[in-house]
Amino acid sequence: MTLAGTNEAEFNEIIESKFGKILNGKRIWRDENYSVEISVDQTIETDDYNILIEIDSGNYAKLIVGQYILLNELLNSSNKKTVFIVVHFYNRNAKKTYNPERTSRNLNLVNDKLLLNKGIPFLIFNYNTFIDFINPINSISELNHKINDILI
Repeated sequence: MTLAGTNEAEFNEIIESKFGKILNGKRIWRDENYSVEISVDQTIETDDYNILIEIDSGNYAKLIVGQYILLNELLNSSNKKTVFIVVHFYNRNAKKTYNPERTSRNLNLVNDKLLLNKGIPFLIFNYNTFIDFINPINSISELNHKINDILI
């Protein structure tokens, strides 16, 4: 299994051990006219949110920016709010772990300047900050409320 596959499997185990079988798998959006597609590694639905999750196994902040732009363009509207969550597994065992602020700054620039603050809300974590975020949450309802509290 590739490093990306291993990290995605570990992410799945973390989520399923906390919440059971709530993961809905990879999702792909396409624009047939331009022959363009974009995907996310996992999706979760809560009462209020469609959560799009990307597990980053490399140092790919700039690729995440392109993914974010395409998601904003290709995503079909839904009666639920959408949130894009990135978990950087990159460098998680090093003394100096990946700084998720790098990705946040890039996405904030895109949202502010290109999308005029109408882009999909996002939450960016490295492995350790994701574990800190998810550990106190014990149900899908609590996850929904926690995301709501952060985004409001």
